[in-house]
Amino acid sequence: MEPLKKNIECKIVNENNEIRLIKKVIEIKKDDNYKYVSLLPLTTTVEKVTLKGFKYSLDKANLKIGESIGVSNEQVEELATIDMEKGILILIRSKD
Repeated sequence: MEPLKKNIECKIVNENNEIRLIKKVIEIKKDDNYKYVSLLPLTTTVEKVTLKGFKYSLDKANLKIGESIGVSNEQVEELATIDMEKGILILIRSKD
């Protein structure tokens, strides 16, 4: 989590996945290499998550560790937005 404190973006990428941590509003460009998008809370709760440009949108939903509400979504717009008020999310873009 040190890179987040210093506003440094870092990713883990392999042949099937791209994984990164987010704690603020981000926009992601559609990438046909990654069909699925999952959001998992790293903190106990991530408050007021809003998703735009995805198959399943959210409007100020709270995501909690152990719940599956953010798993296996799909980006449908060329530019999608993930917004949150408080907390840290693990963003996973995957082929499978």
